[in-house]
Amino acid sequence: MRLRATAFLALLVLVASAPVLAGDGDGNTSLQAFVLPDADGRPFDVGAHIGKDVIVLAFWATWCKPCKLELAAINKLYLKYKDQGFQFVAVSIDGPESIAQVQNYVRKFGYTFPVVLDSETAVLERYNPRGDVPFSMVVNRRGFVVDKHQGYNPGDEVPLEAKLKTLLAEAGSVVEKPAETKI
Repeated sequence: MRLRATAFLALLVLVASAPVLAGDGDGNTSLQAFVLPDADGRPFDVGAHIGKDVIVLAFWATWCKPCKLELAAINKLYLKYKDQGFQFVAVSIDGPESIAQVQNYVRKFGYTFPVVLDSETAVLERYNPRGDVPFSMVVNRRGFVVDKHQGYNPGDEVPLEAKLKTLLAEAGSVVEKPAETKI
């Protein structure tokens, strides 16, 4: 009986400490604002784009080949739609052993979209507890996560572009902006 009570209390603490994600009534959760350092060490606030832009977050690492292919494919979409309210954010989960390679990789390919560092994987684990990469999320202009995608295969950007076109054509803003989380 004592073991059962201890297990119940542990479960209660786990549930109470989990982040609360608001919903939109369609089963979509809101993107919680966060600030992470970019590849140059400057703070990047995703909250400045929530409720304003269509956002794609792509979680990746320098050691992940499919991740690199995905970045190149989404970069083409970013260049095509960035002036229409599309914000692409590449979230590197590289740890201390490979984080120095992130800036060099971004410069090598001339990427101009924000690349932020989630070396503790706090943001990734919030939305993808398994922690696998590549992993991407699409967030509408109202701040709700409307699509999640695990993995990358060439051609995955085709349905993503169709979704972006639809979302960019929609108007809307966040009624209640999600609270910012400092990471």
